[in-house]
Amino acid sequence: MLRFKVYDEIIKYLGWLPVIDYACDPLGSNSLSVGYYDIFSNSLKQKKYMKRKDGVINPPFCAPEPFMELSEEVF
Repeated sequence: MLRFKVYDEIIKYLGWLPVIDYACDPLGSNSLSVGYYDIFSNSLKQKKYMKRKDGVINPPFCAPEPFMELSEEVF
């Protein structure tokens, strides 16, 4: 997909590899990193594990607010 190609180019340019995707679908098919939290593991309840991990958040368009609040609190 073009989206992942562009994302990969940006990551390569920055020299940064996120460890975890905090907002992923249940199958991990839209994960932008090596690991991911899905709807079942609920990243919104995993704050204590997020403190020192490089992560990426691509929240669902229908409900971005909880993820934005999470990113402000944790990162």
